[in-house]
Amino acid sequence: MTRELEFVTVGNPGNPDAPGDDSGERYGSVGYTYRIGKYEVTYGQYLEFLNAKAKSDPTGLYDPSMTIDKIANGIARSGSNGSYSYSLLSDASADLPVTFVNFTDAARYTNWINNGKGNSSTEEGAYTITTARLKGAVRKDGVITYMAKGKLDLQAGDQIAVTGLKGIGFAGRSLIKDVKFKDGFTVFSSANDYPDAVATGRGKVEAVSASRSEDARVWIPSEDEWAKAAYYNPSLNNGTGGYYTWATQSNEYPGNSVGTLPNQANIPSYVDLRFANTPLNPNISPSVGPNLLTAVGAFTGSPSYYGTFDQDGNVTEWTETIYDKSALFGNWNRSVNATRSKHGAMYYSGTPGSSRRDDGLMPNDIGYGTGFRLAAAPISASTALASSATNVVRSESNAHAGHDHSSASGTDQADSASTSPVNTKTSGRAVFGGPISAAQEIWP
Repeated sequence: MTRELEFVTVGNPGNPDAPGDDSGERYGSVGYTYRIGKYEVTYGQYLEFLNAKAKSDPTGLYDPSMTIDKIANGIARSGSNGSYSYSLLSDASADLPVTFVNFTDAARYTNWINNGKGNSSTEEGAYTITTARLKGAVRKDGVITYMAKGKLDLQAGDQIAVTGLKGIGFAGRSLIKDVKFKDGFTVFSSANDYPDAVATGRGKVEAVSASRSEDARVWIPSEDEWAKAAYYNPSLNNGTGGYYTWATQSNEYPGNSVGTLPNQANIPSYVDLRFANTPLNPNISPSVGPNLLTAVGAFTGSPSYYGTFDQDGNVTEWTETIYDKSALFGNWNRSVNATRSKHGAMYYSGTPGSSRRDDGLMPNDIGYGTGFRLAAAPISASTALASSATNVVRSESNAHAGHDHSSASGTDQADSASTSPVNTKTSGRAVFGGPISAAQEIWP
């Protein structure tokens, strides 16, 4: 049986930012109460999504490495285009965090959950996703102007990924600067400081709104929301609040023993670099494994203050926060690439998400160590009562007074009225680029 999405409440609004990370960037301050996933989204949960929405999979929700890569796999695909079906590689795969998902995959999953699952839309809801063919593109004076037929639902600030066009700098990821509709065409622009040129070939654009819609019930957490849930404790520093280094309520390097011990996580051992699942072995590879992921919540004695698990350990996680060109790799391909930040130590990394964004690799947007969790609006008293009556939402007691754990199906009627606008921060380290396939992993 598929694990339900479960959320914990993050209160204590108005908390300060964390101390600066190794880039000097500070984050973690949130001025409102919200909920966040107790666990990362799992292969079992993503499997339901694929079987509902990827029978033909034109948007690439399934990545072959989900099957091929034995270090972090969990799902197999069978059948032919139009009748694809998906299954778990083993019973244990159900509770492993899904990997090989880029931000747009995560946004589509979020829309599907927000809209009630089933055959509901993946292209609107929490995030607006627009896909269109491009008629052409021209770069002049540091600005690329793209043209698409028809009136597209695009706005300045949207993140775009352009493929197919030939010519240096025309394909890639960037931010929309300006949008106009003229003579039956949508004309939009982005910054790029390569020399003036005209693109050739047939192109495609995929645009994702910069942040969630105001009425979203679930979304991908912002960098601030993610960091607060992972590291903040309002009782630290004699009750003035503060941040841990690790998302296990500790400033000490965690162990990696599965079970009830405190301060444990799925990261390499500090002493001998042993993984949680197996001794370090130079023969570990995507072709032979073993799978290095652990079931979400397996380190039962190591929650964050608010009750989340694995924010450090297992996989690094997408946030919706966009970087600007001042960030490391933020001006990749000499264009403001609008990559989204990721946080959290991975199963192969001993650096906590409080110390740096991303994984320090060259730009990539999908890989063997990248997953996500969701955030959600708080439940109002009336909504909670109605949901309890219909058994849609369960409430549990939390180890910390004033914080609730709740689990929800895709029809969770969360109240978004008290969710404040996100103050997105756009500086610091950034990582973006194409997919990293299993064959490109270099484990020895």
